[in-house]
Amino acid sequence: MKNNPLISVIVPIYNVENYIEECVISIKNQTYKNIEVLLIDDGSVDNSVDIASKLIINDDRFKIFNKKNGGLSDARNFGIDVSNGEYIVFIDSDDYVMDSFIYDLYNTLVKLNVEICVTSLKYKKDMNFKSIICDSQFCTVFSPFECIEKLYDNNNGYSLNFTVSHGKIFEKKLFKNIRFPFGKLHEDEYTTYKLYLAANKVGYLNKELYVYRVRKGSIVNSKYSLKNLDSIEAFEERINILKSKQYPLISTYYAYMCLLSYHSFSLRKINEIKLSKIVKNKFNKNFFRVFLNVSLKRKIKLLILKFNDKVYHSKQNYFN
Repeated sequence: MKNNPLISVIVPIYNVENYIEECVISIKNQTYKNIEVLLIDDGSVDNSVDIASKLIINDDRFKIFNKKNGGLSDARNFGIDVSNGEYIVFIDSDDYVMDSFIYDLYNTLVKLNVEICVTSLKYKKDMNFKSIICDSQFCTVFSPFECIEKLYDNNNGYSLNFTVSHGKIFEKKLFKNIRFPFGKLHEDEYTTYKLYLAANKVGYLNKELYVYRVRKGSIVNSKYSLKNLDSIEAFEERINILKSKQYPLISTYYAYMCLLSYHSFSLRKINEIKLSKIVKNKFNKNFFRVFLNVSLKRKIKLLILKFNDKVYHSKQNYFN
């Protein structure tokens, strides 16, 4: 490494008493030592903060901030605002990381001369693990546009790795005009791509360093609700921003169509028929614009989505 800059690690905490110990210990064990760890108590009402407080005694790299509950975006934004590091890393408090997580990300960022470095995730559900490692060279450099395309590349494992905000290191300067949206679900859908667009180059390290826990009660594992419609708003905002930058839009539009189909189907399942029709009308309005510009395989899938969406309603597969 050419230097040893301070790296800010932002950890929002909200009612994770069963997982916070594993998270905090994994951060304490980092081989990269020049870190400040900002534990943002977002109004927890369980023992999460008490557990964390006992674990960080005599380690002045850790600081706890208490704030009124405002959600994940608000907690992350608070952490960005009080951070002092040259770089920022996000870790969710129910996840944990490998000992070399920060060292490897920073070292790769310097080696590749990039402003963001992304690493691979590993799912953990109960005691079972699933790799999200990508079909890639060990270290790869992508342009901002290539990163946008990776958001939709579910077949090769890139989609989740490139969409979420955790499992990455960012130069702090990228956040000068970018924050997470207050009160929204799918906050990463609104934010991560903007950081790619603000960068010149993005590195990818094909190494599993971040363990992403899927648990009952987590946002990603919650039942469908009207708040999930935030992801449509996020995509429409993305389309407008990419259009203003004259980026090719076909992959984004195709992903948007698949998302609309998923929401239309899900709304019918919870008997929100009127909303389902509104979302389906958006799908129909854009159908031919997208259909005429995609591969034969995607044409077939769009037809299935249009006429028989029951066979293609899994959110986990909607970019395929």
